[in-house]
Amino acid sequence: TPFEHAEDIVHELQHERMYLLLETGAFGRWGDKRQQFVSPYRTDPRPLQGLHLGIHSFLAVIGVRPSAIESRPDLILPEWRFQFLKPHRCNLLSFRAIHDFEEPTELGRKLLAQMARELSLQHGPIEATVDGEMNTKCEVGMRQHFAAVAAGGPLLNSSERYLDWAEAARLAERYAQEHGEAR
Repeated sequence: TPFEHAEDIVHELQHERMYLLLETGAFGRWGDKRQQFVSPYRTDPRPLQGLHLGIHSFLAVIGVRPSAIESRPDLILPEWRFQFLKPHRCNLLSFRAIHDFEEPTELGRKLLAQMARELSLQHGPIEATVDGEMNTKCEVGMRQHFAAVAAGGPLLNSSERYLDWAEAARLAERYAQEHGEAR
């Protein structure tokens, strides 16, 4: 659909923006290519840089969705709420891993705080739309994906705590407040 095509463009644009505009020294592990992390976006272990790229991209994609839904409800698939929930939870998992393992400079902390703030702002409205069936579908899918990727070797974020969405959301909100991007 045109809606999905627009999302694809936003997604890829975010990757290019990050590559073009990011001061690579802002994140101490940016250049570390070791595939040590469960990625919620990919089916194979990824370097921490891959989680940065994923959260940066999907925060923007999720940010586009409300206005698209409002302006063109005819383009929205019936399961639109799930289209918010799954990438949001992927972002929560990524934020938690970045929070725990990244070695940011002062600039990196500010950039991460901006992402944490956006993640915090998205959390409440997205989770408020979740019903039991949708939560179960997402939870089962995320756990299966997580286990499959984690089976690829000893990974640094393979603990169940990375699937605690509420705790990851609290960490994001606290990080944003502590590093200058409070709600």
